[in-house]
Amino acid sequence: MFTVFAIGTFGYWYLSDGHTILDCAYMTVITLTTVGYSEVIAVDGNPKLQLFTIFLISFGMGTVLYFVSSLMTFVVEGEMRDMLWSRKMEKNISNLKGHFILAGFGKTGAHVLPRLLEEGKQVVIIETEIRSNLEDVVTNNTMYVLGDATDDDILERAGIRNACGIVFALGNDKDNLFATITARGLNPEILIVVKGEDQSSRKKFLMAGATKIVFPNEIGAAKMALEVMK
Repeated sequence: MFTVFAIGTFGYWYLSDGHTILDCAYMTVITLTTVGYSEVIAVDGNPKLQLFTIFLISFGMGTVLYFVSSLMTFVVEGEMRDMLWSRKMEKNISNLKGHFILAGFGKTGAHVLPRLLEEGKQVVIIETEIRSNLEDVVTNNTMYVLGDATDDDILERAGIRNACGIVFALGNDKDNLFATITARGLNPEILIVVKGEDQSSRKKFLMAGATKIVFPNEIGAAKMALEVMK
């Protein structure tokens, strides 16, 4: 849109005699918007200006219509609201200190969050997409960042440098391992608790900087065995 406006303004200024940039900009606007005001630059009888105006209308109107439709879509579909909400949330997160980060709000993360909130902790969730259960838990003590928890920028936006602890409950050991390395590099002092699936990954997690590794399957199996023996 800006490029079309600039081309139109410069074109009228170059092809007309003695008109100011403001006149040329005004001529471009009334040509593209077809508002029908009187022309400040006489086009009649000037073949160069006539051809340039034909070119500007032919190619510029398509750009204007696309711009307007995109803007309406942006507003109507709620993208603007989501963007403003995201910026507000990021601003609130940047003011947090001593909070906890929960990376992954799946089956495991959904059980971790209530325990943290019961203790009155402030929690920032990292998830790749908005889910219905994620929207339901957003409160003053719970905020979220959308993105990949293995990405430095996403962890920064979650306030990892000011957080005191982070829980990685991602889908597999590979992602949790990579995220642990990233988090430890950004905050050497943070407490990192990782969900593990394979016992063979324990050593790798410790080498990557994890403070504690929890294997839910192992804990669940032990609990089941204890219950059946009772």
